Amino acid sequence: MHIVYLGIMTRPEDIGKIGETSIAGNKFQYNLLKHLSCIDGVKLDIISFHPFKAPHKSKKLFIRTTKEKIFDNVNLWQVGYINLPIIKQLILPWKTLARLKKTVAKSSLVMAYDMYPTQGIPLSRIKKKVNGRTVCLLADLSIGGVNKQRGINRFLRRLFDRSTLNNIKKCDKYIVLNENVAKTYAPHAKYLVVDGGVEPTEFENNENNWNGKTRNIVYTGALVEYSGIMNLVKAFSYIERNDIFLDIYGEGVLRPIIQEIAKNDPRIRYHGTVTNPEALKAQQTSWALINPRPVDNSIAKVTFPSKIFEYLMSGRPVASTMLNGFSSDYDDLLIWINDDSPQGLAQAILKMSETDNSDLTQMANNAKTYLIHNKTWKINAEKIHYFLLTD
Repeated sequence: MHIVYLGIMTRPEDIGKIGETSIAGNKFQYNLLKHLSCIDGVKLDIISFHPFKAPHKSKKLFIRTTKEKIFDNVNLWQVGYINLPIIKQLILPWKTLARLKKTVAKSSLVMAYDMYPTQGIPLSRIKKKVNGRTVCLLADLSIGGVNKQRGINRFLRRLFDRSTLNNIKKCDKYIVLNENVAKTYAPHAKYLVVDGGVEPTEFENNENNWNGKTRNIVYTGALVEYSGIMNLVKAFSYIERNDIFLDIYGEGVLRPIIQEIAKNDPRIRYHGTVTNPEALKAQQTSWALINPRPVDNSIAKVTFPSKIFEYLMSGRPVASTMLNGFSSDYDDLLIWINDDSPQGLAQAILKMSETDNSDLTQMANNAKTYLIHNKTWKINAEKIHYFLLTD
């Protein structure tokens, strides 16, 4: 089986050099493709691009096409472009298509990540050449976001979303993080749910190192509205205790507001942006971790919180809102938050503080064991390979 993969991926060690690469998205693609390439009979080629920041920040205007070997003799093409707004978005789909035409054969299978125009347009254009053997990997889909935009930005975003939706419909099979994604965007197509995975070697030294005294809840992630971070910080106004703390790690448009709230409440501590190893250390030394994402948010309904796996591998208890992406498998692994309002989050935190710490630790250990036995990227790659082989 020859697979040509269209995505946005680089080596993990290069992430810091490319300012707009998603750490979670890169991990998903990198680990999945690494293990997929190890399966007997699979030949893999990857076509990607480096999402550099605007030239005044990255000092990069002309991005050259490069080719390198990754994994076990897998070709990784990073497509070049002119790093200017609009021009970049217009050039990339066609440069990607040109490389794709040189790479595929009639027997190839083409898999694209998220089906945004850069990946979706080339896939839809090559569909006939590969006899309809196309697969859509919907891992972090974000459709919408025009409400707060105006003028040309609003117009361009609508075009972007429309193109993405049209491209999604043209695929033959789907790999999704959340069953609701398939039901929403491809209700009559074949799909496989892969809600995420872990690479155990990344967590070899990630053991429970909580000091047994400080009740600090850790949040790591984006400081944006749909993450639920505002409800989380507001929850502390309903917690009349001085021995429970909230440690926040991350960046986003809400950072100034979070910083201001932290100034007025010493229990809320903002640590800024840290490296992934530093985030892992903060997680494993915490009393508990929390995912406060609002259940009814439009993005939350069609995604899966990938950081949950990182949280669960910390060996510390994890509290989360009951997003529809969670199956019943997680009932004994997570502390459910039934109400994502500030009051509801506060009640969940207080209830957790009344639970015996040995019970919380046992739940955390069971969760980590479950992931290692059921959710590794090696297991996921084997499931996907079988799914791609079947009609």
